[in-house]
Amino acid sequence: MKHLAITLDGYDTNFSGCTTHYTIFLIKKILKEINGAKLVKGPYLVRLNPNIPLKTRGNASVSFLVDVSSGSSVEKILSLHRRYSEKYSSTNERNGKGTILISEDPVDIVKKEAYNIYKKALSDYVPIIEGIRFADKFGLVFEGEKSIIGAVSALGYMYSGDDSTFELLAYRMPGETGERKIDNLTAGKVLLSYKTLFNNFDEKRKLLVASPKGPDPVLIGIRGYEPKDMVDAFYKLKIEEKIWEWCIFKTNQHTDAHKVFRRINDLRVYQAAYIYGTVTKKPEVKKGGHVLIEVSDGSGTIDVIFYSETNPMNEIASRLKEGDNIGILGGAVEKKDEGIIFEAEKLWVYFLSPTVKELNPLCPKCGKRLKSAGKGKGYKCDNCGFKTSEKLEKIKIIEKRDILFGPYTPRSGRIRHLVKPASLESIVLPKANDDIGNRTCSF
Repeated sequence: MKHLAITLDGYDTNFSGCTTHYTIFLIKKILKEINGAKLVKGPYLVRLNPNIPLKTRGNASVSFLVDVSSGSSVEKILSLHRRYSEKYSSTNERNGKGTILISEDPVDIVKKEAYNIYKKALSDYVPIIEGIRFADKFGLVFEGEKSIIGAVSALGYMYSGDDSTFELLAYRMPGETGERKIDNLTAGKVLLSYKTLFNNFDEKRKLLVASPKGPDPVLIGIRGYEPKDMVDAFYKLKIEEKIWEWCIFKTNQHTDAHKVFRRINDLRVYQAAYIYGTVTKKPEVKKGGHVLIEVSDGSGTIDVIFYSETNPMNEIASRLKEGDNIGILGGAVEKKDEGIIFEAEKLWVYFLSPTVKELNPLCPKCGKRLKSAGKGKGYKCDNCGFKTSEKLEKIKIIEKRDILFGPYTPRSGRIRHLVKPASLESIVLPKANDDIGNRTCSF
């Protein structure tokens, strides 16, 4: 049995093309034109460090495994890819070139080193040369250098035991543009009725967020962790335009895969990280609803910003106080005027510092609250007329804070690709290398 692991990245374009779309296009051509070829694993959709500004490197890399026991060579796959990628690129007005990486029956050491690159690329910057060296070291065939980190990472994730979710991606017919014809009311009723689906419909805004607004070919992307429910929900939607194809991708989306603990003093620009520390200043609410807090962990101090788009997380951040212990998942970025700041994606509240309120003592005669008789003059009771010049001790009470111990994320449609929603915290998720969800497609 001969298997080829094929990975792709860098086929996104502003003009109706994307890497997942091209992947389905290529898989269909392989199955049709290569005698006996079978899709045996995948496809997989991989997201990497969201803070890297080079969006063609792992923004959405893809991998899949095909059985070509009939004798098809790597060169035949490459020839097919060259022919159709040029046609696809021309059709979708793409500038530049993506990356394809092919590994024939990858051995354990290849899987391990690819996984190491994947783990690093989730939260840090990985130079292109590392991907090239990896491919050269093991004699792997690839074309296109620009997106090789994403391609190698997709290979590493495919064979890992890391947590996974799924996304059912349905694509529009070629040439279909404009507003997507999906009934919003029906979508809300359907997608919110399955406990295994998430981040598809914003209940507060009554808005379908699983359907993009731009010119890309995706009609809808339903996110969940149970493929059967996803397919069931998909067929219940009221879609009033023809569908080209649909397929379920196993993915590292919404798993907190980039949650790497780092000390504040060790943070570098573009790194994703989980930091734990203490709030050291009163939160500052800026124009537009952005909230800025200062956090220290003993190694250093950093400003953390919760943008208004992260609501309701930014509202929780605005109610934090000095002495609160929190954890934050996010990314270190450099701003022109502020230097390095930490952009928050997810918030955990672990400890709330007590808020002590002092009250005047009670009247020893009638039990009502005493009032001050003036500075240094003691207290008086307006109810019974009691007066005293003694310096009575005030009553201290601890006020209840109206914050629960997280985690907190932005609402549906605002959660970043890798961030795990609070609803999944207690769920045992499928693993990347198990057989759940393999080859669940319309073709």
